[in-house]
Amino acid sequence: MTRRDVMVVGGGLIGLATAWRAAREGMRVTVVSDAARATASRAAVGGLSFCPADAVLTGHRATIELSAIARAGFGAYVSKLEKASGVPTRFRRQATLMGQLRQPDAGLIDRVEAARRLVGLESLRLTGDECREREPGMSEEVTAGLLIEDHEQIDARAFTDSLWAACVNSGVEFVWGIVAGIVSSSGRATGVCLESGEVREADHVVVAAGSWSSAIDGLPEELRHAVRPLSGQTVIVRLADGMEAPRHDLRSAGVYMVSRSDRTIVLGATKVDRGFDQAPTASAVLSLVSAAAQLWSPVLDCEWQETTVGLRPQSRDGLPIVGPTSLPGLHVATAHFRNGLMFGPASADAVIDGILGGTPREQFEAFSPLREVIR
Repeated sequence: MTRRDVMVVGGGLIGLATAWRAAREGMRVTVVSDAARATASRAAVGGLSFCPADAVLTGHRATIELSAIARAGFGAYVSKLEKASGVPTRFRRQATLMGQLRQPDAGLIDRVEAARRLVGLESLRLTGDECREREPGMSEEVTAGLLIEDHEQIDARAFTDSLWAACVNSGVEFVWGIVAGIVSSSGRATGVCLESGEVREADHVVVAAGSWSSAIDGLPEELRHAVRPLSGQTVIVRLADGMEAPRHDLRSAGVYMVSRSDRTIVLGATKVDRGFDQAPTASAVLSLVSAAAQLWSPVLDCEWQETTVGLRPQSRDGLPIVGPTSLPGLHVATAHFRNGLMFGPASADAVIDGILGGTPREQFEAFSPLREVIR
C-alpha cells in the first residue's frame, strides 16, 4: 500500500479545495468521499457580496476581516481554477438589492451596512420607490432598501464540479467509501479506516466531512461534539418564456433570491435543526415561495424546477473550525455553515500552510479546533 502525504476526508467543496491546494504543492493526495451523502456545497445558494452570514452580522471581527479578504481574492482564485479544470464556475458580477418589508429587514440592512463599512465597503440606501425603479416587479410592500453593487456570485454546483476536475487533473486519488475512524500510532494520526475495514495510511489526515465531521471514531476530545448539522432547504424555479430575470440578486430577512445565467432563480434558505434528516418539506417550500413573492411578485409566474436540502455544519459558537488538532498529524476544516463558498479557498490555504510549516492568516487563530467554547 502506498502511503499518501495527505488524506482528505470529505469530497465537498472544502475537502476538494484542500486537496487541490495540496496537489499544487506537489503532495500525494487521496480524497475519501461518500457520494450518497449530499453536501451542503451542492445545495448552497451562493453569493459573495461580503457575505451577510450570522457571524458577520453579529460583528465577529475575524469573520468580517476574513470575508473581505476572501472576497477580494476570489476572482483570481476562480480564474486559476477554471484554467486548471477546464470547467466553468459561472462566476459573475451581479448586484444585490436588499428590500425592507418589516422591522427584521430594517435590522438586517443596518447590520449588513455596518459590517461592510467596517472593512471599507460602500452600500447605497434607497427608498421603496427607488428600489422599484431599479428592480421592476419589486413589491409595493418594500418601503426601503440597500444596494450592494460590488456583489459577485458563483454557481455552487459548478464550483464544486470545477474543483473536482482540477483535483483529477492534478493527480488526486479518489476513494469511494465512508471513513469509520482515524487510525493513530504512537500518539500521531497515521491514516483512516473505512467502514469496509480497509486502512489507508497518510502522513497527514484532514477531516473536511462537513456535518459528519464529529461522527468519526478516533477524534480527539475537542472534536467529538463540535459540529452539528442544520438543514437548509432551497427551491429552484425557472423563468417562464417571455419573463425578464431580476436585474439584481434580491434579499430580505426571510429569503435570498439568486438569479443564475441559465434562467433559473434559487430561493433560499431555511434553517432548521432536524439532525441528519434531509427530507424536503412542503412547509419550507411554502415559506420560501411566500417570502419571495412578498419581495418580487413575478416569482409566482415562474416554473417550479427542484427542491434541494443541504446539511450545513455549524459549531457551538457559529465559527468555522480550521487548523491542527491536539492529535499530531490530524487537521480539520469544517463548520463553515453559510460561509463555505467564500471561505473554502482560504481555509484550504490555512490547513496546507500549517502542514507545510507556514503561518496561516491571523484571522484563523479565532477558528482553532483547540478553542474551549466548541467542546
